[in-house]
Amino acid sequence: MNKFLFMTFIFSTFIMSCDKSVLDKPFNPILYKTAFTQFFKDENISNKDAFLINYSIIRQREYLGYEIENKSYGEILEMARVFNQNGIPVKETYDETEYEDDLEVTVSNIKSTFLNKSENSTSKVKNLKFKVTYKNISKNDVALNLTTFIINGPFKQHLITAGYETNCKILANKEMVVNYVINSKKIKANLLYGKTNKIKRLMIDDIIDNIEIKLGGLTVDKDSQHYEECFIEDLVVEPFQLSNYKEMYPNKNFKAKKINGIQTVHRGPRFFSKKDIDDAINYK
Repeated sequence: MNKFLFMTFIFSTFIMSCDKSVLDKPFNPILYKTAFTQFFKDENISNKDAFLINYSIIRQREYLGYEIENKSYGEILEMARVFNQNGIPVKETYDETEYEDDLEVTVSNIKSTFLNKSENSTSKVKNLKFKVTYKNISKNDVALNLTTFIINGPFKQHLITAGYETNCKILANKEMVVNYVINSKKIKANLLYGKTNKIKRLMIDDIIDNIEIKLGGLTVDKDSQHYEECFIEDLVVEPFQLSNYKEMYPNKNFKAKKINGIQTVHRGPRFFSKKDIDDAINYK
């Protein structure tokens, strides 16, 4: 009888352990691949919760001021919800740049899209795509030369900086609409830099859905007589320059500085100038 009760206890304990939510389990980088698949099977975890847990694990760096070691996935989720609402409390700085005030810039329609890898290829590559409207608010025609955008992720922290060349005339009081793209592999490379293969899992569509894009800077030519108007809303413009974490932070143990008592990390240029075109990346 005692043996029967003992076996019943062992069996009940086994069943209870199987029913235990993954939220109660501690984060373990070695077992993360298995835990990641369990996020989508656990009835206590929504798809958004799974994304927030995953993103906070991938995003974590010492210089961002939070730890995931020795925390349960439930504790990581609670922390991630706060970051998603308020951002990571780390200040970011950029190289100083001058702003042109002839154009009013509006970013909209941020989404993921598949584009051909090249003109001669039918294979598709996922891209971040966003639409920008430039309104000439000056009294004269101007030509848009270069524009740089800062792409921030779900926790309101920098993901990548992208520079574009246009060279198009915009008539006084008129608008020009341009669609820009960034190969998602470039965003992934920054996010996954320094991480072990065992935790390299990304929900890139959710990241793109929660992206915020800000103007870094732009240049215009007020002597626009040698430029033509560009009707390029149906086309996409690729960047000539992207920031690269591997180059920015070659020391994987990079630490942020404290400036006036605030944890601060430098994100490089806010604006990519004309000279950067000589060092243009191999976009594809």
